[in-house]
Amino acid sequence: MEILGMQLSEYIYGIFLCVSMLCLGLYLLDRTRVLNGLLFLVWVLSLMFTILFTIFQLNNHFLNEVAYWTAIVVAISVIGIIMISPFLLTFGLFINAWIVYKKEQSIRLANMLTFFLGIVFSIIYIIGWGLRQYTIPIELDILLNYITIIQTYVSLYFINFIISALLYRFYFPNYKKDYLIVLGSGLIDGHIVPPLLASRIDRAIAFYNKARKRGHTPIIIFSGGQGDDELLSEGEAMKKYALHKGVTEEHILVEGNSKNTYENMLFSKQLIQQEYAKVLFFTNNFHVFRAAIFARRAKLNAKGIGSKTALYFLPNAILREFIALVHLHKKKHIIILSLITCLYLLGAFISYRYIWFS
Repeated sequence: MEILGMQLSEYIYGIFLCVSMLCLGLYLLDRTRVLNGLLFLVWVLSLMFTILFTIFQLNNHFLNEVAYWTAIVVAISVIGIIMISPFLLTFGLFINAWIVYKKEQSIRLANMLTFFLGIVFSIIYIIGWGLRQYTIPIELDILLNYITIIQTYVSLYFINFIISALLYRFYFPNYKKDYLIVLGSGLIDGHIVPPLLASRIDRAIAFYNKARKRGHTPIIIFSGGQGDDELLSEGEAMKKYALHKGVTEEHILVEGNSKNTYENMLFSKQLIQQEYAKVLFFTNNFHVFRAAIFARRAKLNAKGIGSKTALYFLPNAILREFIALVHLHKKKHIIILSLITCLYLLGAFISYRYIWFS
C-alpha cells in the first residue's frame, strides 16, 4: 500500500511538472497567444489539486480539516459568484455607462458599449426567465438553450482574453533598447495631442530618460498617419509634443503613413536600421495585447508596455478590444461556432425524435 502511495505521488507530481513546463513553454514561445488564458487556468487547477494531494498525503488531521473546509468554502464561493455574476455584471455595466456619460458629457457609440451590452443582457435575462415560467414549445426551448450555449462560449472566450491580456503585462524590460515605438491615436481639433495619446508618449519619454541615465540612448519612433480631419500626421504631432518635453530631435523618427495598428508596426519596422534591434512599443494598457499580435504578424520582434488609462474608461476600451480581437480571429470563431451549431442541432434532432415517438 505504501509503495502504491509513493507511485501515485510520483504520477501526481510528474503530471504537475509536465503541465507547468508545457504552460510556461507555450507562454514564453508566444505571449500573444489567446490560448494562454486557458493554459493558465489549467495550471492553476493542477496546482490546487497538487497542493490538496500533498496535504492529504501528510496525514495530518488538522491540515486535512483545513484543506477540506477550504475546498468547500472555495467551491461554494465559486458557485455563488457564477450564479450572481450575470446580475452584478449587468448592474456594473449600467453604472459604468452612467459614469462615462457624466465624465464625457456626450453620447457616442464607442463610449456607450457598456450601456448597450447591459441592455442586451437585461433582455436575455428577462425573456429567458419569463418564458420559463410557462410551458413552451420544444422548438422554442431548443432555441433558448442554443442561445445560452453561444452566450457561454462568448463569455468563456472573453474570460480567456482578459487572463491572456493580463499575463502579457508581466513583462519588465531592461533599458538596453535600440528603438521605442509610440503608437498614435486621433488628435483633438486635428493637431492637439489628447490625454490618452499623451500618456503613451510620457511613458516612452520616461523610459527614454531612464535609459540615457544608464548610458544607452534609444531612438523614438512616433508612428501615426494623418486622418481626413487632421491638419498633420499623428507622428508629427507626437514629435512636437516630445520636443516640448525635452527629447533631443536627433533621437526622433517619424512614421506618418500608417492608418491602423498593423501598419504602425509594419511601417515602423521599415525605419529600423539594425537587423537584430531591441525594440519596445508603447500604447495604452488595454491595447497592448492586441498591438503585440499585430507586431508578430508584421514580423517585428518587439514587446510592449502600456500606459495607465482612466478606470472609468477601461470597460468600454476593453469591450472594443475584445470585439476587435474576435474580428481578427473571425475565421476560427466561424468554424468553432459552426461545429457547435451542427452538434447541437444533431443532439436536438435526436432528442426531438425520442420525445415525439416515446
